Amino acid sequence: MTRRGREYHASPTPTAFHESDAFIRGLRGPYASGKSTACCWEIWLRANRQAPNKDGVRQTRWAVVRNCFSADTEILTETGWRKFPDLGTGERVAQLTDDGELEFVVPLSHYVADHVGEMIGFENEGVDFLVTPDHRLNVSLRNARRGKWSDYRFRKAEECYGKQNMRVKRDAVWQGAATRSVAFFRWLGFWFADGSAGIYNGRHACIITQKNGLDDVRSLFTRAGLVFTENRRSDAGVNFRLSVTPKTKPLIILLASYGRATTKIVPQWVKDAPPAHITAFLEGYEAGDGKHSAHGVRELCTSSKRLADDIQELALRAGLAANVHLLEPAGHPYTINGVSGTTNADHYSVTLTRKVSPALLAHGRYRGWYKEQYSGRVYCVEVPAHRVFVRRNGRAHWSSQTYGELRDTTLKTWLDWFREEWVGPFSRGNYTHHIKLDNGDGTKTDMEVMFRALDRPDDAKKVLSLELTGAWINEAREVPKSIVDALVDRTGRFPARSEGGCTWRGLIMDTNAPDDDHWWYRLAEDERPEGWKFWTQPPGLIEVNGVWQTNPDAENLSNIEDGYYTTRAAGKSREYVLVYYCNQYGFVQDGKPVYPEFIDHIHTAKEPLEAIPGIPIFVGIDFGLTPAAVFGQRTVTGQWRWIDELVTDDMGAARFAEVLNPMVRHKYAGHKFEFWGDPSGDQRAQTDETTPFQILRARGIDAYPAPSNDLVIRQEAVAIPLRRLIDGEPGLLVSPTCRVTRKGMAGGYHYRRIQVSGAEKFRDVPEKNRYSHPCESAQYMMLGAGEGQTVVMGERRDEEDYVDESEWNDAGRSDVTGY
Repeated sequence: MTRRGREYHASPTPTAFHESDAFIRGLRGPYASGKSTACCWEIWLRANRQAPNKDGVRQTRWAVVRNCFSADTEILTETGWRKFPDLGTGERVAQLTDDGELEFVVPLSHYVADHVGEMIGFENEGVDFLVTPDHRLNVSLRNARRGKWSDYRFRKAEECYGKQNMRVKRDAVWQGAATRSVAFFRWLGFWFADGSAGIYNGRHACIITQKNGLDDVRSLFTRAGLVFTENRRSDAGVNFRLSVTPKTKPLIILLASYGRATTKIVPQWVKDAPPAHITAFLEGYEAGDGKHSAHGVRELCTSSKRLADDIQELALRAGLAANVHLLEPAGHPYTINGVSGTTNADHYSVTLTRKVSPALLAHGRYRGWYKEQYSGRVYCVEVPAHRVFVRRNGRAHWSSQTYGELRDTTLKTWLDWFREEWVGPFSRGNYTHHIKLDNGDGTKTDMEVMFRALDRPDDAKKVLSLELTGAWINEAREVPKSIVDALVDRTGRFPARSEGGCTWRGLIMDTNAPDDDHWWYRLAEDERPEGWKFWTQPPGLIEVNGVWQTNPDAENLSNIEDGYYTTRAAGKSREYVLVYYCNQYGFVQDGKPVYPEFIDHIHTAKEPLEAIPGIPIFVGIDFGLTPAAVFGQRTVTGQWRWIDELVTDDMGAARFAEVLNPMVRHKYAGHKFEFWGDPSGDQRAQTDETTPFQILRARGIDAYPAPSNDLVIRQEAVAIPLRRLIDGEPGLLVSPTCRVTRKGMAGGYHYRRIQVSGAEKFRDVPEKNRYSHPCESAQYMMLGAGEGQTVVMGERRDEEDYVDESEWNDAGRSDVTGY
């Protein structure tokens, strides 16, 4: 097949793809296999095979869909910061309303695409971003003559590049709801900076240790209405102890659940407080571990990355701007009171300022505006107000989103084959190529090809309401099945039956190999529905005696450089090579696994594990917007067997209980159960201030908080049996039916790599993603069942010591303290 001097020679697999008339066709192949080219030509071929109408015109209409920030950009969600690649479906993100208020909404759509080409960036002390040139920034312009700033509006990054009379917005208005006194929040902030809480040798303790400003500490306790005692230390410091009473016990247990020095987190009820309360919290924290510069910049310090992130979010809700910096990495030398050593954790600084709308100016060591070449994926979401709160390298601002412009991806392939000088101009206004040609045989071709990324509601609505002949989904593994279903329903509608109807109608798709729990795998390998047909291209690489070699049967080799695959495989993980170069379904691990002890072929059972009669089943539960549960049993020999999982999405505790109950009542009827859950009991999805534990108990699931929420203790509760051998068998076996949990243990549950020069460095808390929820459920299960108890306190607590927030939320609270 030729198009003005360029010949297209279809490889064997694309040839079979072209010859089929199946309604829905999918083509899976490795990188550089020519699958996108095949789809471009399939549209061209079908358009020219369309039967002409009475006027001799072959009319067709096609939609090309592909689902922008750089991959290291984070977005604020209602449960904290997320890297764009880890943003879950249904997860609420921060948006800025037209009235300047902060609120959290579910995105209308998600956008992800490969981008090879130029990116536009900016960096100064307050702002850092790297976006595609067509990305919309939310900026204000300064009128040099009048010296006034205009209202904020959306402008493309390429239009803003190099300008210094612009500023971005970094603050917002937050309402919040008061649950406790301002004085209590100020004390709480001080405790987060310098306090500790827990149960030690069976005794409740909440302690703040100080050497200086002792009267200020006493005042914090007194104003908050908290009774305390104090005792001198040998180092001249003072231990301030919260008096333990029936009313303060729940508070102590609750504070203990928020972690230790390197793992502390701010609970949701603090974030949801009014600005005045949050301001008091920040002031209290600053008094404990902060300083104030002469320029009005406040610096708060912590060794918990999650706490630093939470403080940045609190600053936004207090009407401030904040940046997070890695102040000192772990291993940094120090000398205190003549004693030298090295730090055992990263040390972070959060700087707060009221200068919330800095101009895009740079000086000193900062780059200012810049352009750089980029090869990787870009991401975005669409929200109703078109403004999301994003950050890069700890510096956050309000930005807009990328619209459906696929210039450097799918469109580039199309225009490379069907050039404008040959077939007519491409409209960059609406990203449509309307081709009209005289075929020289008495017929004409009239084909309309619309390129869309479903990143904007208008684009999605237009595509999903079009009358189409057919559609092409490029890189289908990144597109939700719901979009596939909707597009299928729009095909076969143009031309109308009165104009002769469609000669062929349907949907074509191409993709790299997805995971084996993807909808593509289910349809192509398991269900194989009627009217659907899938093709698999040969791998680009094959393994010969442990060495990767180019597959002589690989397709499209004549159009790529010699050694394309072998050169690129060097330095890649085996999983990466298998997926992207060998075209095998699979999971590509990213980051540092939380459980390097887990070896899949050792710790995964060969056959599905069944529940053993007469042995209790322990169930671990993780709450939040994506609740999960893991079911496990401990045999008489001490071996752990994880027999089942329940992984959900966008579901509150009440609905989760409805799904969990049938598994308990029917699937595992006759067994005794113990339910253990996340002690922090995330309440964000609840509207009546009841905790997830109360909701579960009301539905017959008698769940209790796990003995600890300390990250190290939780992880050790699983790692210890992983390292254990019992009669030659692994101490922990995972059923192959626990698909998400298994992938999480194999590396999906991981520490994300930090983008710094030098040696590899990773974040100090695991990434929150679809794999973290069941893996953390398993941690709570193991802790509740007794694993790791010697690490916690030497013995298990009595049930009466367990508490959730509602137990000190309800009636009877002091007007001063709020409890």
